[in-house]
Amino acid sequence: MRVLIVDDHEVVRKGVRSLLLRSGYDVCGEGVDGEDAIAKAKELKPDVVVMDVSMPRLNGLEATRQMRGLFPDVQVVILTQHESPEMLRQAVSSGARAYVTKSSIAKDLLMAIQKVGRHETFFGSSANGAAGGAKHVDAQDTLQRSATVEHALRDNEELYRATFEQAAVGMCHVALDGRFLRVNTKLCNWLGYSPEEFLKLTFMAVTHPEDLSSDVENANALLAGTRETYQIEKRYLRKDGSTAWGQLTVGLLRDQRGNPRHFISVIADIDDRKQADAALRESESRFRMMADTAPALVWMAEPDAQRNFFNKPWLDFRGRTLEQELGNGWTEGVHPEDLDRIMNIYLSAVRSQRPFTMEYRLRRADGEYRWVLSNGVPRRSSEGKFEGHIGSCTDITPHKQMETALRRSEDDFYALANSIPELVWMADRAGSLFWFNRGWFDYTGTTLEQMQGCGWQAVHHPDHRDRIAKQVARAWQAGEPWEDTFQLRSKNGSYRTFLARATPLKDANQRVVKWFGTNSDMGEAVTSHEASAFLMP
Repeated sequence: MRVLIVDDHEVVRKGVRSLLLRSGYDVCGEGVDGEDAIAKAKELKPDVVVMDVSMPRLNGLEATRQMRGLFPDVQVVILTQHESPEMLRQAVSSGARAYVTKSSIAKDLLMAIQKVGRHETFFGSSANGAAGGAKHVDAQDTLQRSATVEHALRDNEELYRATFEQAAVGMCHVALDGRFLRVNTKLCNWLGYSPEEFLKLTFMAVTHPEDLSSDVENANALLAGTRETYQIEKRYLRKDGSTAWGQLTVGLLRDQRGNPRHFISVIADIDDRKQADAALRESESRFRMMADTAPALVWMAEPDAQRNFFNKPWLDFRGRTLEQELGNGWTEGVHPEDLDRIMNIYLSAVRSQRPFTMEYRLRRADGEYRWVLSNGVPRRSSEGKFEGHIGSCTDITPHKQMETALRRSEDDFYALANSIPELVWMADRAGSLFWFNRGWFDYTGTTLEQMQGCGWQAVHHPDHRDRIAKQVARAWQAGEPWEDTFQLRSKNGSYRTFLARATPLKDANQRVVKWFGTNSDMGEAVTSHEASAFLMP
């Protein structure tokens, strides 16, 4: 049983704590006045509160009354130095379940806590002393204290009323049959009803029909005593017919005999959050649809580098389920000779939160290892927080085969280049194209004379020509490989998206001798901008 001790005298608190700890009770905390008691009760959720009466800021009787309204299942034991009938009456009226005088702590306190823990009352020798008239109580002092208590109660009732009306959330009292008994300004403004209109309604009338059964079921659980409070998210019906999402928290106020009096409800407006959640789900749905139709193997990862998404083309390529690939499962398909190298690149990019590009061999569903180009870029929230990487892998096996054949012999290269569906080309050291394979001419419907030099730019989509020309010029000058995605015009006038890669061939002195490149057909299901988002993010 968790016990909260509230007294403005530290010596008393220490004494009560010592007694309770020796008896095996869990003392969850201490408070120094009534306001502190309510705050600590909300935070610590005690089963029993041992409450002094005469305390600054908020006396124990008013604190008990408020606490019983806010936390109806918390039992209160009044611990006071007063042995007067009036004080006992006030304690019972405030909702206390037990009354113990400080002169009889050792005799009565443990028994009082045991009793209230079983939802029984206890007044013991305190009640007897009060009923018989205490010998050492000054009647005038008691009357003065009672007047002070009544004044404090009135002040705090005004404070409660002001808090209720000015709260930043909707608040209401609801009768056991669902009728509104009291509503605050926030709730009226939110749903568009006047206070008078509200008092003619039930909570059922302003609840969306699809959410009503859950609300009623939870309310019945409160009445049955199987729950102390409940919190749900539900839709409300505004006066103008529109709906609004609210987070509803409900407690049940009981009288001193434990009988239900009315519900106390707090409603927070979460409509903006719900709309944002819906927009996020729609955005995620669109992303997954786009990813599953993209011509690349798409993945996403958490900030700790663990992969948490793979699109359908990836799973089809690997012949495995999403569950098998998640986390680090995808690395089981990486060629053993490439694994250490690419993991160093990948983890370094994660630590530095930077983009990366790498090539490695990935095992296909039929067991064959295919060379893939993997690109990854950081994902960030709207606040700039790093949320992991998103990336893609593209099969570049034909390009790697071309590169190997070209380094081995040009005869092997030309034979291979004319036998594959890739669009292959060669350029001199200055970047002037002088040879294209059969696939290029079959697709574009052009001739060698039309394509030589810079003529190849004529079959690029007009939106891409300037960008690709500048990129190629930079690559020629630097003598470094490059890759990009763009659209090429076919002989029938339509455009398809290609992944282009160019590799320089260098002599022993690292001078560029010639260039060769491949254009891999990525399909026409997506626009060039969408393809770039997945292929070269």
